[in-house]
Amino acid sequence: MSTTACRECNLQISPNVANCPGCGAAVRQPGNTGCSLLFIALVIFGWVMWLSRSYAPAPDRNTASTAPTAATVEAPPNVASLQSAPVPDSAATPPSPWEYSANPDPLRKAQTREANLRSSDLDAKLTVRQSPKYGFDIYLSIRQGHFQCSMGGSCTLHARFDDQPEKSWRVTASNDDDTRTVFLAEGSNRKFLALLKKSRQLVIEVGLYQQGDQQFIFDNTTGLEWD
Repeated sequence: MSTTACRECNLQISPNVANCPGCGAAVRQPGNTGCSLLFIALVIFGWVMWLSRSYAPAPDRNTASTAPTAATVEAPPNVASLQSAPVPDSAATPPSPWEYSANPDPLRKAQTREANLRSSDLDAKLTVRQSPKYGFDIYLSIRQGHFQCSMGGSCTLHARFDDQPEKSWRVTASNDDDTRTVFLAEGSNRKFLALLKKSRQLVIEVGLYQQGDQQFIFDNTTGLEWD
């Protein structure tokens, strides 16, 4: 059994006794010194760490971070989408009131081209036509009624372009007995076309069978593309 020396008389005694049997001095009981020192060291270390965090200087809000995070990094704009985005055109050309068509003529290996313009009330249609069979002509057709010219009556058409004076034009009936169509007489087509291409509005007056003279207004005649 291990012994220890008394601090007063140096007598070898058991460490488990409370007093020295030789001199009666109190015997100090040995403790776990290593554990006590480790515990104290841990307490001191924790206290130092708490102090360092409590008194650490706050970051300056005006200073940018040197290591950007994913939340602060902005993706560059999509260049392709920017280039393909439509740009509004404040001076865009309005749609043309003219309707164009081209029909093939296999026999003559050519096309019949037409430019059609409807009146404001949609009751009349003015057509400019270039045909490999009939050549160049301009004619007026209506949805209802019959032209006097086709019924043996007057073959005169009155027209006014914009603010110009009214002018009379000779017309002829259709060769296929179509009473709802009249053609400008040959020799007048080119003159009528020249005025039509420069005009903004056209008013036509023509006689209908049992209805008298009727007027058809073409509010917008601009933009005719014809050679």
